Amino acid sequence: MAGDIEAELQAIKTLQQTLEPLSPEVRARVLDYVLRVLEIPAPMPTPAQAAQPINPHTTPRPIAPTLVKNLVTLAKAYAKADGVKLTTVGTNSTRTASFYDDLESGETSCTLRKYDLLTKWFSRNWPAHHTMPKLVDPEHFPTQLRNAK
Repeated sequence: MAGDIEAELQAIKTLQQTLEPLSPEVRARVLDYVLRVLEIPAPMPTPAQAAQPINPHTTPRPIAPTLVKNLVTLAKAYAKADGVKLTTVGTNSTRTASFYDDLESGETSCTLRKYDLLTKWFSRNWPAHHTMPKLVDPEHFPTQLRNAK
């Protein structure tokens, strides 16, 4: 066991001497490569790192709530414009009468593919002489970050 500790300390010393003259970016790439080659999982963040506040300007926002709101807004506006019940819109667009009620209450969800299909369905079937509501941009990344590019 004493031999293991000495070998470990020597490896640390050698690694430190090898990495010290390199820039931080190169060090990170070297360490990442070595960890992958040796099949060592990346270390978990320390409690102090994990407790750091999230920067709202660089952290992606979830887009699902906005997409759900968009679909429910479209369905309710369509029902009003066409003079039908929301369940009728659900049946006609998804073959499930309660789809939009369930979506709004969180009892169901939908994939991005289904979202695209449903927005196309509304676009193709929107009642004549009625304006479609404006949808909310999901803004996965905050505006300040997107405009900084």
